[in-house]
Amino acid sequence: MPDTSTATKIVLTSLSRYDIVTPNLEIVMNRNDVEMSLFSGTGAGGQNRNKCQKCVRLLHIPTGIMVIGQRQRSLEDNKRQAFAELERRIDALNAVEPERIETVIPVQAVARRISDKRANAFKKADRRVSME
Repeated sequence: MPDTSTATKIVLTSLSRYDIVTPNLEIVMNRNDVEMSLFSGTGAGGQNRNKCQKCVRLLHIPTGIMVIGQRQRSLEDNKRQAFAELERRIDALNAVEPERIETVIPVQAVARRISDKRANAFKKADRRVSME
């Protein structure tokens, strides 16, 4: 992760309330696997947004997923939002897609489609003959 001159890095070792275990138990997110950086926001919001470090960047080290929380003015709200997004992304990685069951087309439907094609072909042939 690139460091910026205004970023403050914090490795989460004491924030046990942010320990999150995903339901599938394939990827578990705990406080030692997440690196948190604080940085000041940019854009609209005035001097407070530009000077105070209230934005959060989370990096889940095992997966390399990076999440940024900067929607709110509060650091706690941004942390909460970033951890929720990180949990959602890890759950998406753990999700198992159900096997696709192939659709079997009934024989009658295939026969009907072929007969409709033949009927349309005869109509087109009649139009060509009548135009000449």
